Amino acid sequence: GRKQWYQRRVRGGIDKGNIKLHFLSLLEKAEAREKEAQRAEERKLRRKEAAFKHMLKDANPPITAEDEWSKIKSRFEKDPAYVAFSDDDKSRSKLFKDFAASLEPESNSDDYSEKHKKKRHKKEKKHKHRAKRSPSYDMTGSSDEDRKKKQKKTEEPSDEEKEDNKRKEKKSKKKSKKKKKEKN
Repeated sequence: GRKQWYQRRVRGGIDKGNIKLHFLSLLEKAEAREKEAQRAEERKLRRKEAAFKHMLKDANPPITAEDEWSKIKSRFEKDPAYVAFSDDDKSRSKLFKDFAASLEPESNSDDYSEKHKKKRHKKEKKHKHRAKRSPSYDMTGSSDEDRKKKQKKTEEPSDEEKEDNKRKEKKSKKKSKKKKKEKN
């Protein structure tokens, strides 16, 4: 029993197919661990960047689009979000430039930016388009008389429709009578 099994394993070796499958599964696991470690690093970097941007956003006095990184960076040197980018001033500078670019110039701070105006215009267009398709919307925003006329049009069928309805009723009554007779 056991002795023969052991001798077969040692003499014949392990099945090559099984070795290959085992090797491939180990390789896949190693690749998965590597990918997960890479994703964890990316998440860590995104958190650091978010903390840095938050630091810039909460700066007192507030940062303006005209500020230069080289002139204001000394204000943040002791902040943990600044220190997190240890000796990586290129990243800090890039994040600052991105943040400053996102700020509106002070002259436009009271008005909507063009971007907001475009968004609002798109929403209005979309709303108008929906209104054209929606019968319930047709009745809003018009006078009482117009609303009543539209309601009458939708509620009262035409003479032709009335006649069609009568014919359909007669046919359905005849069918139901036939079914009753068939049952009896």
